[in-house]
Amino acid sequence: MNTSEYLTLMRDRLTAAFDFKEPPQGLNPQPALWAVHNRTSEKYFLSKSISLYTVNNDEYVGLYGCTDKIKETDIEAVFEQFKRLISELPTDEKHMSSIFTAALISKEEIDLKIVETASAKKFHKDFWFSLRGWADLAFILVDLKNEKIYSNSFGKRTVRNFGFPKKSD
Repeated sequence: MNTSEYLTLMRDRLTAAFDFKEPPQGLNPQPALWAVHNRTSEKYFLSKSISLYTVNNDEYVGLYGCTDKIKETDIEAVFEQFKRLISELPTDEKHMSSIFTAALISKEEIDLKIVETASAKKFHKDFWFSLRGWADLAFILVDLKNEKIYSNSFGKRTVRNFGFPKKSD
């Protein structure tokens, strides 16, 4: 499987729940695919005109196709730009959570040192002592050559969405 086939596979998987949009301004490198999912939950009292509460949960996915082997500089660049995105996230009293997923796709085998570096990356941010929600970063590496997926601790929740299709005999 090559990078464009994997991006097509991910686009097909994400289509049901995500909208594909232009990436936010200032991302360098630019993701090959940027998907956004916004979910709003409301609780009503007697009728829809009397809302008890409203919460928003958002999810953002950025897929990066790396032309060469993934290097530590690639991981650092993507990690820093996602930290900046999370820090600049506009929140209000309805915001509950935002999950950002950065996935780097490599057609070459990923070195163990790179896997360890990416696995150690963590970022969690509370807004107004969590009164206006929080945001977390899932960091995922995709090894197309060996068909393996690696992630940081928060990415373990979503890593199955990035898996490869079962091979039929």
